[in-house]
Amino acid sequence: MHTTVAGISGLRSLRNQLQEDAGDAFPNAVLPEILTLYDVCHTLELNIFQVREVLGNTALQGIQYRLNTPVTLADANDDVIEPG
Repeated sequence: MHTTVAGISGLRSLRNQLQEDAGDAFPNAVLPEILTLYDVCHTLELNIFQVREVLGNTALQGIQYRLNTPVTLADANDDVIEPG
């Protein structure tokens, strides 16, 4: 798929806004949004250099860590929201 420089710049701008909003808690504070942005990059078939340009090193390293770390049943239970 063909992606323009303007398109990549727009995606990077979106990540910059997310990063500014999250402050020091970036990327964990905006993890769903960053994962969605990663999926957009993947769908657009961006190469790793373009993905790094869009997401930045910190977010890309965080995503790669999450993708390469096995999930255990105990980890899955941590995300369960108990009814109030």
